[in-house]
Amino acid sequence: MVNIRTPLSDLTSSIFNERNMSSPSPASASSNSSTMKSFNIVSTNQLAASARQRRKSIMEASSCSNQRNIKPHAPPSCSIQKSKKQLTVTPLSDITSSFSNQRNMEPHEHPSSYVYKSKKQLNVGVIQSMTVKLFNYFGNENHNLAFSSTSNIPIQEPTTFTSTLDVNIESDYSGDETVTDDSLSDSSCEFNAADANYDSSSSYDDEDVYDSNSTSFDSLNIGYSDIGDPIVECTQCGALMWYQEKTDKRKHSAVPKFQLCCGKGKVVLPLLKTPPLLLQRLLFDNSEIDSRNYQQFCRMYNMIFAFTSPRMKFDNRFLAGSGPPNIRIHGQTCHRIGSMLPLTGQSPKFAQLYVYDTDNEIQHRIKGIGNNPNIIPETISRLKDMLDEFNTHAKSFRMAADRLKDCPLPDLKLKLISDRSTDGRIYNQPTVSEVAALIVGDVDTGSKRDILLERKSGRLKRISEFHSSYLEYQYPLLFPYGEDGFRLGVLLRETNTKKKMKRNKLTIREWLAFRIQCRHNEAQTILRSRRLFQQFLVDGFTMMESQRLNYIRKHQKKLRVSKYCNLSSSEQNANTQGSNKGKRVVLPSTYVGSRRFMEQLYFDGMAICSQVGFPDLFIIFTCNPNWPEIQRLLSKINLNSQDRQDIISRVFKIKFDELLCDLTKKHVLGRVIAYIYTIELQKRGLPHAHILLSFHPSSKYPTPDDINKIISAEIPTKEDDRQLYHLVKTHMIHGPCGLANANSTCMKNGKCSKYFLKKYQTETIVDQDGYPVYRRRETGNTVLKKHVQIVNRYVVPYNPYLLKKFQAHINMEWCNQSTSVKYLFKYINKGYDRITAAVVQTDGDGSPSVRMVDEIKQYLDCRYISPSEACWRLFSFPIHGRSPAVERLFFHLEGDNSVYYTDYELIDEVLDKPTVKESMFTAWMEANKAYPEAKNLSYSQFLSKFVYDKRYRRWRPRKRGNTIGRLIWVPPSTGELYFLRMMLTVVKGPTCYEDIKFVGGKVQDSFRDACFEMGFLNDDKEYVAAIDEAKNWGSGHFLRKLFVTMLLSGTVNRPRHVWEKTWRTLSDGILYQQRQKTNRRELQLSDNELKNLTLIEIENMMQSNRRTLHEFKCMPYPDSYITKHVGNRLIYDELNYDADTEKQKFQELFHALTDEQRKAILASTIEVVDKINHYVLDLIPGEEKEYLSFDSIDRTDSSYTEAYEVLTPEFLSKLRTSGLPNHRIKLKVGTPIMLMRNLDQADGLCNRTRLIVTRFANHVIEAKIMSGKNIGNIFYIPRMSMSPSDSPWPFKLIRRQFPIIVSYAMTINKSQGQSLDSVGLYLPTPVFSHGQLYVAISRVKSKSGLKIPIHDKENVPCSTTTNVVYKEVFQAL
Repeated sequence: MVNIRTPLSDLTSSIFNERNMSSPSPASASSNSSTMKSFNIVSTNQLAASARQRRKSIMEASSCSNQRNIKPHAPPSCSIQKSKKQLTVTPLSDITSSFSNQRNMEPHEHPSSYVYKSKKQLNVGVIQSMTVKLFNYFGNENHNLAFSSTSNIPIQEPTTFTSTLDVNIESDYSGDETVTDDSLSDSSCEFNAADANYDSSSSYDDEDVYDSNSTSFDSLNIGYSDIGDPIVECTQCGALMWYQEKTDKRKHSAVPKFQLCCGKGKVVLPLLKTPPLLLQRLLFDNSEIDSRNYQQFCRMYNMIFAFTSPRMKFDNRFLAGSGPPNIRIHGQTCHRIGSMLPLTGQSPKFAQLYVYDTDNEIQHRIKGIGNNPNIIPETISRLKDMLDEFNTHAKSFRMAADRLKDCPLPDLKLKLISDRSTDGRIYNQPTVSEVAALIVGDVDTGSKRDILLERKSGRLKRISEFHSSYLEYQYPLLFPYGEDGFRLGVLLRETNTKKKMKRNKLTIREWLAFRIQCRHNEAQTILRSRRLFQQFLVDGFTMMESQRLNYIRKHQKKLRVSKYCNLSSSEQNANTQGSNKGKRVVLPSTYVGSRRFMEQLYFDGMAICSQVGFPDLFIIFTCNPNWPEIQRLLSKINLNSQDRQDIISRVFKIKFDELLCDLTKKHVLGRVIAYIYTIELQKRGLPHAHILLSFHPSSKYPTPDDINKIISAEIPTKEDDRQLYHLVKTHMIHGPCGLANANSTCMKNGKCSKYFLKKYQTETIVDQDGYPVYRRRETGNTVLKKHVQIVNRYVVPYNPYLLKKFQAHINMEWCNQSTSVKYLFKYINKGYDRITAAVVQTDGDGSPSVRMVDEIKQYLDCRYISPSEACWRLFSFPIHGRSPAVERLFFHLEGDNSVYYTDYELIDEVLDKPTVKESMFTAWMEANKAYPEAKNLSYSQFLSKFVYDKRYRRWRPRKRGNTIGRLIWVPPSTGELYFLRMMLTVVKGPTCYEDIKFVGGKVQDSFRDACFEMGFLNDDKEYVAAIDEAKNWGSGHFLRKLFVTMLLSGTVNRPRHVWEKTWRTLSDGILYQQRQKTNRRELQLSDNELKNLTLIEIENMMQSNRRTLHEFKCMPYPDSYITKHVGNRLIYDELNYDADTEKQKFQELFHALTDEQRKAILASTIEVVDKINHYVLDLIPGEEKEYLSFDSIDRTDSSYTEAYEVLTPEFLSKLRTSGLPNHRIKLKVGTPIMLMRNLDQADGLCNRTRLIVTRFANHVIEAKIMSGKNIGNIFYIPRMSMSPSDSPWPFKLIRRQFPIIVSYAMTINKSQGQSLDSVGLYLPTPVFSHGQLYVAISRVKSKSGLKIPIHDKENVPCSTTTNVVYKEVFQAL
């Protein structure tokens, strides 16, 4: 048996051909046209049955056809394979380079398309079966669905389109084999984070991981990925859905189920009736003037007839320009209604227009909108008559008007009833008596949501969002019959699922999601109302948030939390109720969009970066409103994309899922091991995604050539690739801006805020700071945009494959560590649009006061909402996602574990619970006793091997999956808890709290003391400890030099405090010197004399470095500092030399150099240097000492903001840049090191000085200089605080660490100024900056002393490398 790979394009064509065959099969229609016309009336079960009957014959015919005869126009990839594991693969690296080959190909030629392999192999039978279902059962035709159920709106004729899928999947199928539905392979890559079957933060299962080397794409075969039309009808509610929106993304189903519309049948609501004839004509007829006028100004017409006034703050700042109109509101919203009659002298408004002076009602309504000339009075009159005839609420107000005329009672009230007695799943058309009642006098309203309207008052009453007619009062033209909106208490339908329903009542979100679906048998009044539909969406979303926030506000009073020790040590009676203890949380992190929610996501992102490294690629994927699927759907019904934001959101979600699948499961750009994404809604209303990808080391792009293979910043040649040329012109051109268009939105202060125009660049390079400069050659290719000839300097970087497949703006950027951190900082602010504002409450005198802050109110006051965001959230689409999963690890001090209880629980009953003392943290220490392998794991690492069982409150070994543990963040103000967290980042396998505090051979008194012993604290105690440790190593002279080094470093916060604590140690040897000078062995000195003489020596050492103790105002200065010490030491030192003597000394020192001192290993990047140093250090025998840095943010820096307070120590420890030592330094005696700071220039301790470690302690290192005039001299090196001179991050990092790096190998930049006999230049990646290669080669005196090993990513030796040269250097020559 042989395996034949058959493209889906052939299967598709055979299926379409089969449709036209006059076969007697029951699944075949007599003609194509009859089949098309009857498609909508055939039930789903019938279609499924016909698909099953048809499937086998199609598969056999297609399989035999492919085996007997391969057609001339068939893709050449249809070749016979002898082994299932043998695959034809086109590497991704050929994507860009292969574009140039297209010019030699005929239009009908198709190169081999991509293939992939997984643990679940697909066979031809499976693919044929799947193709039948997708193309034959559901059809790939464009059924231009009628968007109105009215009889006077014709149903348009269907058209046909073909979407070619170029996919080669290896087959393993025999024609005699029977294929059933169960045999369909789990190969779909579509997923939806909102579904129950998918968790956006979950890690991959083994079956989900594709071979990173098995997927390849040939750019010539790339076609647009068309998702088809929404022609799949939900079997439960009849909504028209895209097949890709089904809930079970892993299986191909003939009868898919959908969550988006009705929750897989749980939501049951009555459908909306066909609107009255007048409204039908105004909405759906585009030929009449009044219809077009109504469609354009439908919001204004609705406002004329609204019963309630909307309290909305519309944001019109972004309506200027050429963009589409979009409604955008901010702040709190509500609907209000006044009395039945206006006050004397005031004009009637809203509901009063139905009651007051009805003889002049039309004039009053026109006057209420400012006599807008765009409104047609005749249309207003007809709509008034229509509502009077059909609208229940209009009838109720007319009834009140008649009663006021007939019987003008002063205490007559109109009661607007909220509750209904009918079943909301069946009835939604109330009668007049059900919605309103006239009441005389004071009576009980019956429901707190009922509204009582007085006869005449100046007060406005707010209508509850849970009132059954809340939306109908505001949108009478969307609900012309006065149908009920959302009603509390409507039950969900119980389905036949085995899972027990957690909730059995309908929510506002579910009601709205159901209402904005398109169905054949439901009126499209809401969906066809254009900008009024936009306002409805935004208003509905505010209702949904009100319901959720109302739940939080009510239920937080019931649930309380306190610490166990606080409850157990209570001095009150044991019968104290819980309402007198604990604290209330206002807006929790579980609420999507809250500040805590965004912070927790940011912490999760940092945890992923700490685990897998910083992201490698940054992608922005923006929705294209002109996608064919959107235009096909809307053009036939005369709607624009902004009129149907629900369609925009749904299509973008499907496209985004496909893109994420390509990136993270098919690995089209390389093997992805982690990703983070966030969905942001543009000010213009278009959703777009920000994606950060982290690749496996084997798939990274370290060289410019690698970057060129996936990122292009040039306009392609039109003749070579016409499709790509037009796509780049349409989607990937910035501006134009600058002198060509000074009014562009990107122009700030006369310059482009996006830094266009870019410079021409012959080759892609990575500059010294790690930023990519993409290749932009002067190719002569141009595009015309806005009457401006655009060149490569305007091109936004893109990936050709993704651009061709998705045909949208997809900006792709290669990331280094610095840009990744900046993107992560933007990540915390993504999602909800919010106002940046401070809410401050003041007393009457204007001074701030400490009051209870309502976070819910702050949130509502600061939010922005647009229709696109409303749709995204109403459909329950995720706004963030990440992988691997991140689990938050809680911890607490001993006895401070949280205890949850209700308001009225007795405290003694709470304390009697058997699990009251147990927690996740204490269970971790218990697990360390039970599992030996846990001894080698820290708390965050523990989660990778174990799973916490919340039910039994214990840890058990993990059987599958990968999860990252993240210690919850606590601020430094929490004291001991903060220091406990710092210790938990390094301590492994503790079984009790004492184990965590065990540092330095003993149990420390506190976690703060333990952190100090570990070197985690920025405290002057460390300098005192360093001097105490070094006093046993050398004489007082070396200790005084150590003290001077500390002063010169500038990192001692309180120099006088350190002096007072150590002056006796520093004065060691001073008395002996004075006895020798005076020849008096019995000489004794007072403390003041001893201090003064010690300070004189310290001042002499300071003077030798052009510094003085006068610079430290708090330090004492030596008395009677004699005249010989005074003078310009700089001039003295410069003049105090002899040229011949210095030359002779140089020759002596140079010839004294050892072989080790004359040779070095050089590399271009610090990453390569670290690998070499670690490798060599592991080969050296002896005790190893590890030093960890203490990292913090400089709060005095001008760029500092409170947002940086959330940065965790473990995140800061991962940051690296030039000029900063590593967070983790490992040393052994005999290790060569290099200084990274000038410590004592007079004694040769300068930047790049090489030394050898001779001894080390916890806070000080002893080292000996390897070369120079001070060779052999021993010095003590303390830890000090350092910051990069030019921070690559948006903040200034302070790192307290020894100013050294291990120097078995060094970077090329660090080797400058050194003369060596032998240099090994290791270049696994080329140099990245101008002149770098020259600097490396010039370190040696002869060619024989230079060795340059070069290899590629596969470790294959090479004989050439890239030399970067900036042409600008030679322009002035």
